[in-house]
Amino acid sequence: MNEQRWIQIIIAALVVGAAAICVPLGWGDPPLWALPALIAVGLLAETANLKMSIGGQAMAIALTDAFVAIPFVIAPGAWVVLGVPIAVILANLRRTPRIKLAFNAAQYAFALAVGLLVADSIDEGIVGAAVGLLVFGCLNYTLVAIPIAISTHRPYASVLGHISKIGSIQIVGNISLGLLAGWLAQNAPLGLLGLVAPLILLWWSYQQQTERETEAFGSLLRRLAADGLAICLVEHDMTLVMDVCHTINVLDYGRTIAAGPPDQVRNDRAVIEAYLGTPEGVG
Repeated sequence: MNEQRWIQIIIAALVVGAAAICVPLGWGDPPLWALPALIAVGLLAETANLKMSIGGQAMAIALTDAFVAIPFVIAPGAWVVLGVPIAVILANLRRTPRIKLAFNAAQYAFALAVGLLVADSIDEGIVGAAVGLLVFGCLNYTLVAIPIAISTHRPYASVLGHISKIGSIQIVGNISLGLLAGWLAQNAPLGLLGLVAPLILLWWSYQQQTERETEAFGSLLRRLAADGLAICLVEHDMTLVMDVCHTINVLDYGRTIAAGPPDQVRNDRAVIEAYLGTPEGVG
């Protein structure tokens, strides 16, 4: 059985598991506007991510896990298990391969269902939400490692150990931010403005700083290459790679799917499907 088939089986198991957990969890008691609002905010959180490098590891940080904390506090229920995956699918439909998108949505659904059930069984307040979110965050990263281990043939423990170094920081940050936002939404809604405004400014400043650093790094690489130095660049920033590299080798789950000059790689069907989205979603 090939890797893709295994991942499809895992997706089906996650969906069935999430649906089964939603039965005792129940729909919850959200206001009528809550589900469309959750989907809308989720779209924004998935789209506006911050690309940065920590400890030499490139990563993109979105606020998806943080905004999920708000319904954990104010109205936990199966409606959250439905709304967040819908937002993930809609935000990434035109730029992510179907198998990856299906796994991401199923992973969110199952991790959310388990986390919400834990929160609901403990307490309907901040304590229950905090424990539930911790379970959700840890389970989320545990699930992320599965398709990577299957596709790259690396030991699962090795993959999990690698991503958990950054993941633990992200989990704590998202839980803290999300619980604060949830408490404000429940007890002082206008106070959310005092949280959102500086957060947007901070997000924007980091993004600007990252773009300037990327431009400076690209200029440095070009100068070194002009001096005759051969450079092997391992990078996830496609704009930088296309701008500075003469020959590109593209890996997908540890396998080479394309090699050649930038223009050739940019138009390669396998690369478009794996990283740039389907032709309808490009350009």
